[in-house]
Amino acid sequence: MFGKNRDRVDEKGEMPWKSAEEIFKGGNFFGPKQWAEIFGMDVPIPPKFPWDKKILKDKCPFNEGKKIKDTHFAFLGPGFDAGLNMVGWKKFYLEKTKDNPRRIAFLNGLDEWHRKEEFVWTTCIPKWYLVLIENAPESKGQSYQEQKNILQRDYPKYQMPLAVEAVTKNILFFELLLWKQKLNIWEWDRKTTYCRDVYSDGRHVIVNCHCHVNIEKIGIDLGEFWQESNIGLTPSRMF
Repeated sequence: MFGKNRDRVDEKGEMPWKSAEEIFKGGNFFGPKQWAEIFGMDVPIPPKFPWDKKILKDKCPFNEGKKIKDTHFAFLGPGFDAGLNMVGWKKFYLEKTKDNPRRIAFLNGLDEWHRKEEFVWTTCIPKWYLVLIENAPESKGQSYQEQKNILQRDYPKYQMPLAVEAVTKNILFFELLLWKQKLNIWEWDRKTTYCRDVYSDGRHVIVNCHCHVNIEKIGIDLGEFWQESNIGLTPSRMF
């Protein structure tokens, strides 16, 4: 069991996305306005934000004494038309930030070998995502299957993320929050997570987001060989 609060099975709630943005108060939220202002993109907007005020202000099931709105990051997936799979994201991001010396060192491991893997061509579908920002407490030191079993047993509203979801979350979160507020103090291993995607040899993909504090650089990498003691879990909430 990762945290002390198990996931409460509640009725599905939803509300207008602007109401959700107000609850986050400009914090852990990346929606249509942020896509337009930061990346100059108009993205498809689902009619409703799929989690209501009660859910966002409820206790975080992973972090005792905190609320979901404070420990989770909500973002709008760019959709298929944007073509932002792993390969597309790298090209798009580097072009959009070419004049920014503090831009993310993005997907250094995305070489020709990775491009042969099916998962790098998956895109975020145009929907809202609600993802735990930090690794779930006590989630390190366990295999992918052990983490998945705990999620299914104790947190039925959550699932392991796809790699493209984890990468997109990290890009948007750091670009919007940490860099704009100049808070480059996060430990790199707080964001290393197992993903549902698998390599062609059957190993699960790992997304690593790390921060080089002394040179003010943030990196996002793909991998498959990190030790379990360093791999946590940042699950996404289902509808």
